[in-house]
Amino acid sequence: MSTPLADTSSSIDVSLKPSFDLLWVKSELYDKFACELCTNVIALPYSLKASGCKHAFCAVCLVRWVFQDLRDGAWPSRIRCPSCSTSISGIPKQTPRDPATFPLIPNHIALKMLHAYITVLNEAADIALYSFRATERAASGEVDEDTREWGWGMPALRGLRDREREGRDFVSELRDIWADANRMVFTNFKAFVSCDPEDSAVLSDIDDVEPAGGIVQHVRGDVSADESDDDVEDEEVIEGESDDGDGGWESDENDIKRSGNRDGGVWIDDKDGGAVDDDKDSVAEGDDEDGGVEDNVED
Repeated sequence: MSTPLADTSSSIDVSLKPSFDLLWVKSELYDKFACELCTNVIALPYSLKASGCKHAFCAVCLVRWVFQDLRDGAWPSRIRCPSCSTSISGIPKQTPRDPATFPLIPNHIALKMLHAYITVLNEAADIALYSFRATERAASGEVDEDTREWGWGMPALRGLRDREREGRDFVSELRDIWADANRMVFTNFKAFVSCDPEDSAVLSDIDDVEPAGGIVQHVRGDVSADESDDDVEDEEVIEGESDDGDGGWESDENDIKRSGNRDGGVWIDDKDGGAVDDDKDSVAEGDDEDGGVEDNVED
């Protein structure tokens, strides 16, 4: 005769979550989601619009890549993917430009997968660092120092947030000026995105030229979605502690460099050849309403 369920359930701690192979998760994260341009874990993944390849890069890195070939306020040739050299349509010189010509598009599927992996590392690190429950600590097993770096308030996670904030500022600024930007505005924007945020002299120079070019200085710190609606697409960020109220993050930690794969970029595709992603979907238990990863430890 089978044992009643009520007699066995009392010995089960339902608060414990399924375990994951952390080494495998980190291998997937560092190998498949390393930005070819900076070798860090991709922060706010973006792709070149209509390039066909859908390789993903950090938003910051891709904006800088797009503007590195700017000469005298214009692009002498087509912009190519940093990973496979697939080109996109030329950027029109005439203004106002159609918003559909904006060259960047958020890679939502890459972002969802990144969030899933980072959530696993974040939860494991938080248990090892902050949990007072012996059962949780025992279930978490041995968490190495590299995994702990993804815990609440730790350098890897905070560095990722900082780079996401900077990338979001760059893309938002470029989108705002895109329709009416002339040669001078594009030249000033190139200087804006290329300057070192820790170099106060450079920042002062940028401040001097911004009024003439119309650039507003911000404080720095998918496989594509449906392209017919990309001019109003929402961008998702990894959420957590130290939200500064305007979608940015405040952090004093330095970015953690990660070794990327030598093949370059992230290639993701679905069976239909480019998925339309619903921003309301959730792929990991740690996702918040904006698609970000919530920390597990309260302030």
